[in-house]
Amino acid sequence: GHGPDMCLMIQTDPTKSDQLLSDYLYDQTAEYQQLALDSNFIYGLRERCLDPSEFGGYMVDDSVYCYEVLKSLKIAAGRCSDNTTLRKFLNSKAESWRGVGARSCNTWHIKSADGIKLGDPASNYIAISGM
Repeated sequence: GHGPDMCLMIQTDPTKSDQLLSDYLYDQTAEYQQLALDSNFIYGLRERCLDPSEFGGYMVDDSVYCYEVLKSLKIAAGRCSDNTTLRKFLNSKAESWRGVGARSCNTWHIKSADGIKLGDPASNYIAISGM
């Protein structure tokens, strides 16, 4: 990786040993993980019956999501002018998202993500993510 590895521990239950934040979050989102696994998209992939148009819709939504993440990371980087290390990290992450988004936009012939009307799941996710 790039830079030091960090590990955040939280105490969630006094009877348990320290738990990684990632493990805690994983445990707390089990219901949503199952809902995702039961979604039409995952079912269609697993059973090899996903409608190509539906698949395309998911991929276009994903392209817009990449664009929104890039914008959010650039905004965050701009707000941390007093912390060079964090600013460089956020700009680096933004550039990696730019690459992912560019590949997806190229594959799906998307000139600009601004003109795309997202499906409800992607739109709702972006809205609650604060992007």
